[in-house]
Amino acid sequence: MNRRTVLTGAVSVLPFLAGCTGGPASGPSNDSTSRGSPTPSPRPTASSTAEATETSASETTETVETSTDTAEPTADDIRKTAAPDTTEPAPSEGPGTSARATRGCPGGFILELRPFDPAEHATVVLDDERRAIVAEAIEDGETKLVSYGETPLEDEVFVADNGAFYEIDHAIETTVVSAYRMNVEWERGQEAPADAPIVEFADLSDADRTALRLAVCGGEPGHIDVSASSDERCLPTEGLSVGDFPVPYPDGGDGSRLVGSGVTWVAWEGSVLRVELGVSTETERRTHSYTAERVAGSTAAFREVLASRYRVRLTELPRDERAIVERAVRKQYEGCEAIPSALPTLRDRLPEEKRLPSPSSDEWYVRFDGNDYLLTLLQWTT
Repeated sequence: MNRRTVLTGAVSVLPFLAGCTGGPASGPSNDSTSRGSPTPSPRPTASSTAEATETSASETTETVETSTDTAEPTADDIRKTAAPDTTEPAPSEGPGTSARATRGCPGGFILELRPFDPAEHATVVLDDERRAIVAEAIEDGETKLVSYGETPLEDEVFVADNGAFYEIDHAIETTVVSAYRMNVEWERGQEAPADAPIVEFADLSDADRTALRLAVCGGEPGHIDVSASSDERCLPTEGLSVGDFPVPYPDGGDGSRLVGSGVTWVAWEGSVLRVELGVSTETERRTHSYTAERVAGSTAAFREVLASRYRVRLTELPRDERAIVERAVRKQYEGCEAIPSALPTLRDRLPEEKRLPSPSSDEWYVRFDGNDYLLTLLQWTT
């Protein structure tokens, strides 16, 4: 088990790709070709498990374990539409259900119908990095980028760009490359020993900078690019401990100032890090190929595309099912323990293949009494 301990103060959320990647100047290259869900990377990824050991108005101490397993889904994977007495949901156990801990409610359901907005409910929100991927795919027909982490942009999703709507397709090619296990130690105010030379981050080789970014920034994915803009600060504010993190050296360490040097003290963004490379190993480099197919030129046209693929018509409902839906239209309908007998049959009217794509979760596009709705149905048990 690899362990990565981060001590943070007031830390802002990092952009998806900014400052956390970099790599050989050879440029983008990346997994046995597949479509859809990529195979898990052997690179350690941050687990959703975090233990707060000290909290104050100015400082929080957080311990994050990393391993070579794919991270478990977090609470954000399930819509937080529960009543005020509901705690964060646990990872999904299956379509339309979740294991959910509540105060005084060991099991229950939530049904909600809201007016359906195609642009809001069926497209992925793009940050600057993802938007750059989409823009290049639209302009050039395809864009490629390399990561040693998770998938930068999902496939089989819809995105909006300049009023038009596109469907993203994605293929991955995986290459096994040589690597070393990296250890990094840093805490605020840390200095190198008086007799130890210090290497500036900018003076490291491209491969060294890639490796250090991946270890320090938690292995965030992104372009293999060592531009000045990619040097945005990603160090925590209080401390960092990275142990046995497999970092890539595709060229085997040629030109490296870290490989074979034992302990190296690296000055980076005003901090001095203790860096040491351990034994050689291997890791996966992924080349992501993205294409963007235009599916609609307006919101109205996009609605029709979604209707043809996903819309479920709730017609000729029995009285008890209709009563549930009508109540959910008026106000979010939720219950604890007592599941209406009509709810399972209503759920059966929502085919899994009609479930809306990411970012939706447990949501369907339905038409009821001539109106279009986003239907959200959650059932949970403890």
